[in-house]
Amino acid sequence: MNIKEIKYLKPQDFHTSWESWLKEVKEIPNKVYIEKIVPQVFGSLVTLYFDSVKNTKVHARLYISNKAIKLKRPLIVLFHGAGSATYDEHNIIHSLNWVKKDFCVIMMDCRNQGMLTIDHNEYSLNDKYYPCRGLLDKETVYDKLLYQDAVKLLEITRDKNLEPFKDLYDKEVVVAGPSQGGQLSLAAASLSDIPSLCIPDIPSGCAIISRIEGRFGKYTSYDDIIKENPHLKDIIYQNTSYADLINMVENIKCPVYSSVGTVDDICPMEFYLKAYQKIKTEKEVIYYEGYGHGGFEEVHVPKKIGYVFNYFKK
Repeated sequence: MNIKEIKYLKPQDFHTSWESWLKEVKEIPNKVYIEKIVPQVFGSLVTLYFDSVKNTKVHARLYISNKAIKLKRPLIVLFHGAGSATYDEHNIIHSLNWVKKDFCVIMMDCRNQGMLTIDHNEYSLNDKYYPCRGLLDKETVYDKLLYQDAVKLLEITRDKNLEPFKDLYDKEVVVAGPSQGGQLSLAAASLSDIPSLCIPDIPSGCAIISRIEGRFGKYTSYDDIIKENPHLKDIIYQNTSYADLINMVENIKCPVYSSVGTVDDICPMEFYLKAYQKIKTEKEVIYYEGYGHGGFEEVHVPKKIGYVFNYFKK
């Protein structure tokens, strides 16, 4: 893996655009549609939908731990990795790792990943791989829509008038997740004051131009489009830059406890570290020498949970 230069750009209207997009999120009424409530040993599992941008209903799984509520523990907002869904076994395991330690957990299904949150709008490049749809308009860039969904998810968890959150609306919030989930946790903490802690692992979404040019992870599909249509390069670089975390993380107001694999060839640590330098709050990154894109969960999960316990004892 040869990373010669870390490339990114910041559009001149970056801040005004995000002010408008966050206003768009705020203007959507907080609505929840409960699909099912299933009793569990720990309490209950609630599956639900909530309204978000572009007239899309986003699916989510909420694990309510009765003990967590009694202990007044923070709510863990988890975001999943690219191409998966909340019902996948590994995402259920990730959620239960926290539930078993007496936390409530919520995880949303990202648009067009899995079969539960489907964005039916017609976008540019609509026949392409889902992350590429909408790339030719900054209003519809896929990552930008996910960031808005993540912020809306945080907002509904704060609404005491919504039945699933009547015992959770006043609890502190931890945002976390791996890869795309790490990207969304950093974005959520950048765009919202709700999170009290941010715990991203092997984050995506940093130095997006370099990721496109180096064909790293999901951004390989962006480079495919540019190779087929060279005249689209500038607009794709410009539009994806509205979602580049390097441009956002200086706005984070909570501590960040993160992890990277030193030989990650999907989300290279060098790209995240460029963003990490701009985080102004208390921060820490754990380096896993010789590890790539994950594989160190058995060691790292107890560290994350321990960090949360220690932080909220302060």
